[in-house]
Amino acid sequence: MGITLGTRITARRDDLGLSMSAAARSAGVNRLTWRAWEKDMSVPESYNHVKIERVLRWERGSVAEVLNGRPPVELADEADSQPDLRDETEREIWAITELSEEVRWAYIIRRRRRLEGRNGDANDGRDTA
Repeated sequence: MGITLGTRITARRDDLGLSMSAAARSAGVNRLTWRAWEKDMSVPESYNHVKIERVLRWERGSVAEVLNGRPPVELADEADSQPDLRDETEREIWAITELSEEVRWAYIIRRRRRLEGRNGDANDGRDTA
């Protein structure tokens, strides 16, 4: 038998710097459900495949590929789209893909300003060009 779906989910989540809670929240599932997938305690229903693929930045159909013994296909632009995130909280905010990129950055910048203890401009880590 090849590498299991759970092993691949865990490895990819770790590669992306996501906590299990952040991944589950981004997928819209309970953390215990996500954990069961990672531990190979259950196989995700087909309607959850697209959620997993979105969170893990896999091409559509990758979960089925893994279940059939083949590797998933990572989205080509994944390396270019990874922003400069400073900590786990910022990665969790970024993982909420239901929010637009603009809204996610607004939350991250607001949090950075709060942590810096000022209301002025914070170095937000984004390219402004």
